[in-house]
Amino acid sequence: MARRGVWDLERVLIRYCTNGGSSRGVRDYIRMELVDWAKANPSFNIETKVRIGAHPRVLGVYRNRYMRVLNLKNMDLEQVKEQLAYLRNTLGHKVPRHKRIIKGIFESDGIIHTGMQRSVRADVDNPALAILRTFQKDCTFSQLKDELGCFGMATLLSGFHEYPGTVQDFMREHNPELLNRTAAGTPVPEQFRHETMERDEFVAQGRTPSHVGTNDLSWL
Repeated sequence: MARRGVWDLERVLIRYCTNGGSSRGVRDYIRMELVDWAKANPSFNIETKVRIGAHPRVLGVYRNRYMRVLNLKNMDLEQVKEQLAYLRNTLGHKVPRHKRIIKGIFESDGIIHTGMQRSVRADVDNPALAILRTFQKDCTFSQLKDELGCFGMATLLSGFHEYPGTVQDFMREHNPELLNRTAAGTPVPEQFRHETMERDEFVAQGRTPSHVGTNDLSWL
């Protein structure tokens, strides 16, 4: 690898055996590829050395005198080419082990939402649906109120009036309990069934039931 326009690799020494089976790929590379590679990389010296009965290795010496040794045992021509390219494309120090990578969407509150998420900005025409997409499927109604706050709930409720079909279909698909607040498989009382029908009718018309206050969220 080049640093400030200067290749960090200074010298390459290839050691191989002239008759060993483990050096067959190295011999093929020296015979067919080494001259062209040396012409393409005139910034460092390339040497070969025969060691009878030994497995092939390549030694890279960098400008800071750091040495890196790579094993070429039983490698074919393409694998030897990759090892030499690795020597050229690295700096003269030990390659550090990277820390574990954490994938997800980082919010300002420090919460990491893992998995595939849609950005809120992707639904600029429907802000209520954009808010709902940021929550997990198992989100409860109380968690929704705690996370959104007054302004967020106002935006969400206004979305029910402006986009009643889109928002309700999304909630029915992902968390129906969040919409009707009834447990799955629990028989719905007759009175609640009438209230649900009345609620759907008012929502479809973009209005709020008259018997429900503006701060009462139980009708959702």
